[in-house]
Amino acid sequence: GIREDAFMERATIMRLNSDLSLTNVSFSLNDILGGENDLLLKREDVVVINSIEDMREKRIVYISGEVQMPGSFSFREEMTLGDLIFISGGFKESASQSYIEVTRRLTYEEALEPASTVAKLFQFDVPRNLSLKSKDASFELLPFDEVFVRRAPGAIREGSVLINGEVRYAGTYAL
Repeated sequence: GIREDAFMERATIMRLNSDLSLTNVSFSLNDILGGENDLLLKREDVVVINSIEDMREKRIVYISGEVQMPGSFSFREEMTLGDLIFISGGFKESASQSYIEVTRRLTYEEALEPASTVAKLFQFDVPRNLSLKSKDASFELLPFDEVFVRRAPGAIREGSVLINGEVRYAGTYAL
């Protein structure tokens, strides 16, 4: 039998000919299982049946900015903005909880329509405790969403400056 996640519309047989060249035979699993078509397998045939996931672009979401572990993460059904912030290690001290952006690419159908829009932009206010009761934290993400956690306006990166030469107290000073 086949697994429930099999891609049913197309499968292939890679067949070795008598002259050792390869031939590709395509068929529909729906037709085979429905009795509409029947293929005889030959010696050395290799049957290739992909899963639905094999046929789908790898679904991920991105997060960048003021979180502990920015990067891309595997998309999960019912994943929320709060979930992604949690998975990425939570906010840094310098994060602005009141200015978080989510950029969503257009669906295939939306992209077919001529428009000046290339993506959708959402803005959120997510509490630092990532409360499940927060309406904004419970915003459901879609595959390929990009989340940007902005730096709080007053947050300043610590830094230092080195002063040397003809000065009284050469050395490193905090900014």
